[in-house]
Amino acid sequence: MEFSQVVLKVTRLEECVRFYRDLCRCELVGGDPNGPVAYFASGAQRFALLDAKVAAALLPGGSGAPGAPRVTFAFRSADVDEDCKRLREAGVRFTIEPQDFAVWGVRSSLCEDPDGNPVEIFAPLPGSGTAEAK
Repeated sequence: MEFSQVVLKVTRLEECVRFYRDLCRCELVGGDPNGPVAYFASGAQRFALLDAKVAAALLPGGSGAPGAPRVTFAFRSADVDEDCKRLREAGVRFTIEPQDFAVWGVRSSLCEDPDGNPVEIFAPLPGSGTAEAK
């Protein structure tokens, strides 16, 4: 696996897209500026903005739960299922099992680090146009 990006969950996606794209001059490199996810690059650094309402539908307790994290570390994987199997065998807890998310153009899974922070393991779906999200 290779660290890919930080994912920031936002409640005002379109405004945040304009902020990072227009004011911070980050390059929109994938996804959709209207949501549910937009991928950005600034130099060699990459990050994603994710609509918090979409995330809330997937996260246990929802993203609006007290203390719910708004940032997720995302690791790009050559084989999501194999990496998840390896992590599970090491005792890592998963909150979302590997599955395809066509709306995001990825196969993805969500686990937790030892402190309970979310960590995404993902790979672009073939033909999804998500290859830009490195």
